Amino acid sequence: MMDAVKRNDGGKVKVASAAMVLAVIIWGFSYVVTKLALNGEVPPLLVSAAGYTVGSVAGVPILIWKHKELRRQGVLLEGAVLGAILAVARDFQTIGCGLSTAGKNAFITAVYVVLTPVFMWILLKQKLTVKTMVTAVMALAGIGLVSLNESMTGINLGDVFTFLAAIGFAIHIVYNGRFAKRHDAVLLGILQVDFAALFSIMLYLISIPVTGQGIPAAFFTAPMIGCICYSGVLGICIGFVLQSYGQRYVEQSKAAMILAMESVSGAIFSVICLHEIFSFRMIIGCVIIFAAIMLSTYQKK
Repeated sequence: MMDAVKRNDGGKVKVASAAMVLAVIIWGFSYVVTKLALNGEVPPLLVSAAGYTVGSVAGVPILIWKHKELRRQGVLLEGAVLGAILAVARDFQTIGCGLSTAGKNAFITAVYVVLTPVFMWILLKQKLTVKTMVTAVMALAGIGLVSLNESMTGINLGDVFTFLAAIGFAIHIVYNGRFAKRHDAVLLGILQVDFAALFSIMLYLISIPVTGQGIPAAFFTAPMIGCICYSGVLGICIGFVLQSYGQRYVEQSKAAMILAMESVSGAIFSVICLHEIFSFRMIIGCVIIFAAIMLSTYQKK
């Protein structure tokens, strides 16, 4: 009987791991889609808000299917917390992508894997290891090589916003892993998207008087609508559901390692689709970042 239970658990772990790999591929291509959407006319906050709104609408059937789970104590509050974190993090990431390249955006965003144990120490009081501190320093060094200009004197503002997004995603990983253990993972994934849509719309509306950017005509073109639909349905709705499901059955270190491949996926798609070029210095920086990510998630077992 116990062997059957173990085999069943092993099957769930494999399916959950495959779900996160699929999410990584979807998110990798999302960097290309986001870069194409940010054509200079459409405000980044509008792109982010539209993507989350489409994602929330796409998740309505799942929300109806799982409506009984909404009665569970704390699920709405915790979904709102995750949604708020996601809204802010994605806004920073979208702004960063518009001011930088898709490939750099992907690698700097992936630093959230290294930052996750740091915020587990800050927020959950878990022990901070020497490995965590070393990998954090490595990641910062890698970001420096990726972000500094050729004269090594200035940092791209887009890379700064992207790093702030990485901090947000690290905090999201910490709380998502904690909340997914006590709620239906699929429902939690949809709820956080719904709340993220609400908060993203609010942030965009607040930004209009400051930036003076309303909804331009370019927002209603076919390519823009296609980009937003991909981002909302696949990148946001399905992607975060796959992540929440994966984190329910896969241990944190392994989940972080799988999710870290998003940076490689994003860089590959940016080179293939956008013909982006990485200088030798940037390649070295990406290698250092990726090495830090792999080291941070490595366990002897």
